[in-house]
Amino acid sequence: MTCLLAVALFNIINSGTIVGGGPPPPFLIVLIVNPILCIYGLVNRKK
Repeated sequence: MTCLLAVALFNIINSGTIVGGGPPPPFLIVLIVNPILCIYGLVNRKK
């Protein structure tokens, strides 16, 4: 997941210079929300 987020951020930062363009906004939202929800689930899991 970290690798996918890093690649997406790299594509967004370099859009137009090195690569053609970044991912569409919904994809970026999913990449940001998914790790947050995973961390939230790990912290608040029931034992």
